Amino acid sequence: MAQVDYDLDKHRAQIAPWEAQSMQYLEHYYDFYIHKQDRNIYCLQAPNRVCLVGLMQLPESNSDVNQPASDSTAPTFTRVPNVEKSKVKRETILCTVNDQPIKACMEGMFLGYNPRALADPSLLAKRGPGYLFMISAQHEDPVKQLNDFEKVDTIF
Repeated sequence: MAQVDYDLDKHRAQIAPWEAQSMQYLEHYYDFYIHKQDRNIYCLQAPNRVCLVGLMQLPESNSDVNQPASDSTAPTFTRVPNVEKSKVKRETILCTVNDQPIKACMEGMFLGYNPRALADPSLLAKRGPGYLFMISAQHEDPVKQLNDFEKVDTIF
């Protein structure tokens, strides 16, 4: 009978570089896009046509106009009710971030919000893990699906 190796420390050491630099591996999987008119919106499109949409920078809150800016102030991330598993258009508002409405910017099937960002909105300040929502592309051709976006080498 073959001896089974349960020494997980060996495997943890092997994947440690992946954990430390996990974002660099996204470039091998996703195509990166920036919205042509609102350069603050990015899209990561996977080979299966699922698009992760997020913000390059967080918008300022309307409610904090008279208060000094503070890095310690956590962003707000609010869902729009009744959009789960529904078809969306470019102009469909899917959420608000710091009281600013965020539109879908593409057509397709809304798949859901980023559960980690809903639980911890401070993640929104991080590109990649801080995406806002997922949309399954309506069109197979990325040129047609993402015609409001410009393909870029990276967003990181």
